[in-house]
Amino acid sequence: MLPIFYVAEHIKSGSLISILPNFTTQPTRDIHAVFMPNRFLSSRLRLMIDHLSDACKSLPW
Repeated sequence: MLPIFYVAEHIKSGSLISILPNFTTQPTRDIHAVFMPNRFLSSRLRLMIDHLSDACKSLPW
């Protein structure tokens, strides 16, 4: 089994097919933004978190 980010383009193009589409690995892998708690979150950090959040929505995993 290969991670989806290796094969997503091939599955999309049809050169590979998924034979177990309902199978998922455990534990699931998430991406987290970790930063120090602060009342005054810098605008640069907020923009970076927003950018990462938006960019990750289009990823195949």
